[in-house]
Amino acid sequence: MYRFLVLLTLALPPIVLTHNIGLRFADSTSSYIMIKPDMQPLRKKISICAWVHRKKSSDGPTVMRYNAPSADSEFVIRDSFTTFWMLGKSTFTWLTSGRNQWHHQCITWSFKTRTTRFYKNGQQITSAATQTPSGRKLAMGGSIAIGQSHITTTLKANFEQTYSFGGELFKLNIYSKQLTDEEISEMYESGMCSEFEESLTDEMFLKWNTIVYHTPHHNVEKFSMTQCPSDTHEEPTEHWNILKTAEFYNKEVTSELLDKLGSHWEVLGEFKGHVIDEALINHLLKHH
Repeated sequence: MYRFLVLLTLALPPIVLTHNIGLRFADSTSSYIMIKPDMQPLRKKISICAWVHRKKSSDGPTVMRYNAPSADSEFVIRDSFTTFWMLGKSTFTWLTSGRNQWHHQCITWSFKTRTTRFYKNGQQITSAATQTPSGRKLAMGGSIAIGQSHITTTLKANFEQTYSFGGELFKLNIYSKQLTDEEISEMYESGMCSEFEESLTDEMFLKWNTIVYHTPHHNVEKFSMTQCPSDTHEEPTEHWNILKTAEFYNKEVTSELLDKLGSHWEVLGEFKGHVIDEALINHLLKHH
């Protein structure tokens, strides 16, 4: 009997803890997770946090999107949390996350103040008012697509290739509260494979455990975070190359532009009055 039990144990696959499982999405419209939860708990406040491994170079990759019948873009997170749509209105950080590295990112939203706060690696990047209609509430009866963006208000798997996520996610949790600066900072500082999130389970609306094990996956690969990466610093190239986009290129560095970009771009203040061109961008890439 003892020998039988030993052989049976060796034949069983190793047990991996839930919080050490990541999800890998293909760059394809066939790779997604679709959830249709009761959204009632999110009618006042929302926080969404995740570890994100961005692989696509375009600005379109969608982490998640919630659509409801006759209500498009109820909330959308694109480009590794740097673009957020709420009730059809968008807010931007103008900060592109580096590719091929893990980052911890959070977004918080309050229906009362209509304010979005963006966090990256435990630090608040910016806080901005989103001009949503006064008194407008989150529409009910919709579906959340993870890794894709619905083309229309249809709740079916109708996606567009441009917006496929094509990256990896870990510990994506949605909370029915606005997390504090301290909670988000500790969540990041505790590390990818810590159990800090377990202390916030009472406020969790959608848990990573539910996403990983209790929802249908379509062409999404589970993988074990056997060694949680410790290097989550952004590549300087990704940070400064956003200035090459039409939004900023050949524009003068003004106080208004610096306010729009936020505190993570304060070094650009040294070049106020200069025009953003190839020479300036190359200087920033070399020295900052």
